[in-house]
Amino acid sequence: MVVIVLCGNRTIQGVSSGAKCTINSYANVMNEINSESSRRISPFKLAVALLIVLPLIFYLLYTNIDNPKIVNHGFGFGDVNGQENKGIRILDYRYNKRTPIAPADWQLQEGKIPQFNSIGTSEPPGDTLYVKWRVISTGKVYEDNVSLKERLPKDMNRKEIHFAIEGEKLNVYVISRHGHILGGAECPVKQYRDYGCDRIYPDYWKNY
Repeated sequence: MVVIVLCGNRTIQGVSSGAKCTINSYANVMNEINSESSRRISPFKLAVALLIVLPLIFYLLYTNIDNPKIVNHGFGFGDVNGQENKGIRILDYRYNKRTPIAPADWQLQEGKIPQFNSIGTSEPPGDTLYVKWRVISTGKVYEDNVSLKERLPKDMNRKEIHFAIEGEKLNVYVISRHGHILGGAECPVKQYRDYGCDRIYPDYWKNY
């Protein structure tokens, strides 16, 4: 029987009495070689694997960079009693380009835009807000586009983006779920007067 002697990185025939080597039969060695060869990936299989894996890697990188963290927060305007935005008729609004909160097409076509809305959502905070309104006493129509990306607090968890209109001016607030500081000013949004709030547009102000 042919004997193969494996000594470190060398392969020799025969056995020296003083050699500290692993001795295997020729058949066993060949089986190991064949097994190692079978485990090697062919260029074709490697190319196919890369075509599958690389798009997945790029997708994960894109979503991690482009998609902000999902946050439970709210969006709203007006109040159920109609005390907010007096003398104003809201004609259109759109929060968040990614997954817009906006009137339905039929509401826009028929001019039946809700004057009150309060909705909770679980998604990345929106980076834009568009509002169009009419001042009833003058008939003048105004619209405003607000970039929220650099204005929103870093922590938007359980907070609400709320807009309110005074004549030709749009105000945008972030309402917190905690009270304002003792003796501090009330939140200008009357239904949240006891809460802490930030006015983030047109200028910055907070009561906590």
